[in-house]
Amino acid sequence: YALAMRADDAAKKGIKTLSDLAAKEKAGQKQKFGCNAEFYARADGLKPLQEAYGFEFPRENVVRMDTGLIYQALRDAQVDVGLVFATDGRVPAFNFLILADDKGFFPSYAMTPVIRKETLDKNPKLAEILNGLSAKLDDATMAKLNASVDVDKKTVEEVAAGFLKGQGLV
Repeated sequence: YALAMRADDAAKKGIKTLSDLAAKEKAGQKQKFGCNAEFYARADGLKPLQEAYGFEFPRENVVRMDTGLIYQALRDAQVDVGLVFATDGRVPAFNFLILADDKGFFPSYAMTPVIRKETLDKNPKLAEILNGLSAKLDDATMAKLNASVDVDKKTVEEVAAGFLKGQGLV
């Protein structure tokens, strides 16, 4: 999970981080927030996020909707801030800015290679290769790769091969 805004709006409002967003909310610059019903109700969702950052979206400014609709609502300015997946291809495609989680509220979902010990024992060089690949796949890179598949309609194989070649991994 991450919170995102349209990049142009975030720049105009001087919002780059969740602390910036909280400060604007506390100063009376209310934003309309779009999230799914699960995040709204989760024990580790909206309420604890607001507590961690010391602000609250007014109830009337929280719009609950299906996860997939949040991206469209944010793009079309029906909401000002949206709950998104940081690696979703629509983030770069729709020019959204992921607000930096400067207090570390959201857990990291970093990719970690997993391989059977017997396979690694037979191919010991795989550890270095897989760890090298993992180190290159941050949220922004994954979002761009996902956009190539989801938005640009390239095949997964084409995108993966291009990335691996471009990084000198194959």
